[in-house]
Amino acid sequence: MSFKNIDYLLWIIISGTLLSLFAMAFMFYRFYVLKTFFSRVSNIRFFKISYLIRSAVIILIIALFAIVVLRPQWGFHMREKNVKGTDVLVALDVSRSMNSRDVAADRLSRAKQAIRYIVESVPGRSGLIVFAGEAFLQCPLTTDKAAFSMFLDYSDTNSVALQGTDIGKALDEAERVFEKKQLTNKVLILLSDGEDHEKSLGPVLSRLQDNKVTVYTVGIGTDAGDLVPVVDSDNAGVYLKDSSGNIVKSVPDRKTLKDIASRTGGAFTDISTSFSGLKKIIDALNSQTASDQGSRFVREPNDQFQYFAVMLVILMIAELLLNVCWKKQNKRG
Repeated sequence: MSFKNIDYLLWIIISGTLLSLFAMAFMFYRFYVLKTFFSRVSNIRFFKISYLIRSAVIILIIALFAIVVLRPQWGFHMREKNVKGTDVLVALDVSRSMNSRDVAADRLSRAKQAIRYIVESVPGRSGLIVFAGEAFLQCPLTTDKAAFSMFLDYSDTNSVALQGTDIGKALDEAERVFEKKQLTNKVLILLSDGEDHEKSLGPVLSRLQDNKVTVYTVGIGTDAGDLVPVVDSDNAGVYLKDSSGNIVKSVPDRKTLKDIASRTGGAFTDISTSFSGLKKIIDALNSQTASDQGSRFVREPNDQFQYFAVMLVILMIAELLLNVCWKKQNKRG
C-alpha cells in the first residue's frame, strides 16, 4: 500500500495528534463536570460505557479522516495517456575497442559525455542499450534522468561478456523495444567507433525502415585509430592482441555509421574533436517534441480512499446516534 499525499504525512500526523489530544482533553473535562454536577444520573454504568464508546469513536473519526486525506492506494490499472514528447533510445558500443585513447579520455568516456548532453537537452523518456558481441536493454525507457545516468555510469567494456562488435544485434534489440512499447515516435541514437565484425545489417535495416525508425549515428575515434588497451589493474600498459599474437589497432568505420543513418532517415555526426554536431540531432528531436502528439499505456495505482471515507461517514452517523441515545437515557434518569 502507498499514499498519494505522503509528502504531507508530517503535517497530517501533527494535526491529527493535536485534534486527538484536544478531543480527549475536552471529553475528560466534560466527564468531570458531568460527574461533579450531575451525580444524580440514574444509570451511571450506562453513562460511563457510552461516554467511553463515544470517545473511542471520535478518535477513530480523526484517524480515518487523516487516512482519507493521505489517499491510500494499492493495485494498478492500465490507462492510455496522450503525451507530447520524444522517446529516445540510445545504443552504446561497449566493445573493447571503445577503450582506445585516440580521443580524451577514451572513446567510451567521450560517448558517455555525449549521451548525457543529449538526454539532458531533450525532454521525454530515455532508454539505454549496451552492445558488443551481444546486446541487451540496460535501462528501460524512463523519465527519471538520475536513474538513466546511474545505469549509464555502470556501463563499461565489462558489461557484455561476449566481445566483438555486432551493430546488427544492437539494432535488433532496439527493434524489439520499439515493437513492445507504444511510443510517440521511434528514435534510436547509436554511438560507436563503427567497427562491425559481423556485417549483418541489411535485413534489420530494412525492418527499421518499414517500421519508420529513425537512427542517428554518432562516431568516435580518429582516422589514424589507436591501440586497444587491456583495461585491468593487473595488465597496465598491455594492449589487445589478435589470435596470431599481433597487437590490435582499432580504426573507426564511419562509412557503416553513415549508411545506417542514411537508410533510416537520420543523420551522422562525429564527436571525436567537438560536440557541435550533436546540436543538429538535438534540434531535430526537439522539433519532434513540439509537433508530435502520441499516446502510450501507463500503469497507474488505484485510489482506495473511498473505503475509508465510507467508514468515516458510518462512524460519524454512529457518533450522532450515540449522542441521541445518551441524551434520552439522561432525560429518563
